[in-house]
Amino acid sequence: MTRHTDARSVAREFVHRIQNFDPDCIVPGQGSASRSTDRTAVDAALRAVRLFRRVAPPDLEALPLPDVAALVEIGRRLWATFEALRKPGPDGPASTRGRLELADEIQHGCREAEILIGESRLRAPLPDTDANDNPTSRSLAEQLELNEFEVERRKELLGFTPADGALLRAAQPLVLEHIDTLVGDFYRAQTAIPEIALRIGDSTTLQRLEAAQRAYVIELFGGEYDGEYVDNRLRIGLVHKRIGVAPKLYLSAAKILRDMIRAVLEAGIADRPTARATIDALDKLLTLDAGLVFDTYIRSSMAELENAKVQAIRYAREVEDRAERRSRELAQLSRTDSLTGLLNRGAFRFELRRELARARRLSAPLTLVYLDVDGFKQINDSQGHRRGDDVLRRIGREIAAMTREVDVCSRIGGDEFCLALPNSQVGGGQHFVDRLRSRAGSGLAVEISAGIVQAGPQDIPGVDELIELADRAMYEDKRRRRDTRIEAVDRDGFAD
Repeated sequence: MTRHTDARSVAREFVHRIQNFDPDCIVPGQGSASRSTDRTAVDAALRAVRLFRRVAPPDLEALPLPDVAALVEIGRRLWATFEALRKPGPDGPASTRGRLELADEIQHGCREAEILIGESRLRAPLPDTDANDNPTSRSLAEQLELNEFEVERRKELLGFTPADGALLRAAQPLVLEHIDTLVGDFYRAQTAIPEIALRIGDSTTLQRLEAAQRAYVIELFGGEYDGEYVDNRLRIGLVHKRIGVAPKLYLSAAKILRDMIRAVLEAGIADRPTARATIDALDKLLTLDAGLVFDTYIRSSMAELENAKVQAIRYAREVEDRAERRSRELAQLSRTDSLTGLLNRGAFRFELRRELARARRLSAPLTLVYLDVDGFKQINDSQGHRRGDDVLRRIGREIAAMTREVDVCSRIGGDEFCLALPNSQVGGGQHFVDRLRSRAGSGLAVEISAGIVQAGPQDIPGVDELIELADRAMYEDKRRRRDTRIEAVDRDGFAD
């Protein structure tokens, strides 16, 4: 826990240092030839400062510990280059080449940091879909954090007062007299615009829209502009956004409606000052409505972008996981013998080379066991290749079951197997072979020849030499076992 905290503290310290570094404090080089080099160094440092200023504290807290350690190393290197560039005279990078190398080191560190922070953000948890985030559990005003104080503040900014509301309420009877004409003329003007006519689509939808517009006009002159009124305006904006009405079309429709209502007010209110004041009040209210509508446009667009971002991250993770899984599968296939599941020849040689290097370093023994199934060709010829494959497969299973996790086991071709047993001597290899012969003889009715060679702890040959020695020992064992069988047959025959 302390180590984790310390690592993050060191990372925070380097981030803070780089964020506050002043590139102008870089000491200029000597001579006119160094000016462009100085500019390159300053630009590189400026890029690093800007990059690290984008690293917020939550980014550091979200980084996995290995990434924190990597960021500390990057910060350490960057700060060392900054310090070098600040040193004057013989202690600093006096040559043009030296300054260019430091600038290149800064650019390289920036690229590493960008990749590191970008990948960590990609691996960051996706946003939780908490029940409290469900939009259906809150009103549109609550979702947009439009409380009554915010609404009143907007009215105040527009100069919309209770007196304006009273003027509109007084004009409601006049508007109601002309409401059918207003709504009819409005939609005739709207359906004359091809884009809007296409979105309305049919007469039933048009009738619903006419009813909604009639309710809106009545509400405009209702005198009550509270939370319910605000929610209704937000809902209008949301509906327009969902059906694809562009803001320019909404603004065009709002102007048409305003002009029509204004004509009614001018014709119906005899007192000119009252008519002008009422029209001014209407303008303020329609401006308030437009702001509310566009709040929902903006929020809806941001929600779509956020959802697209989440989907893109999820898709990127799925692709990355599939690619990583497939890479592991291909890597495994390239190293594995498909019949037995043991390592193939190439993978075995690679692992053996690594184990021999380790044995040299630690002055430890390693035993190589080379196995061959006696009479395997006769099994294939007399019982078929399916039986031969089954024998190899079952021997592979026995080897895997009998060996340790550190042992390196392979089928290196045909009916030949090879095993590397780290920290084992010839006796350990012989014990393994005896157990395998016992299992193979009782379960498969086959015999196995084996060559056992120890490498180390002092004299450790190379891969090819060690395999060659074990191969010779295996053939010597095969010859000896065959001669023993022949002698036994001859002896039994003589006895008879």
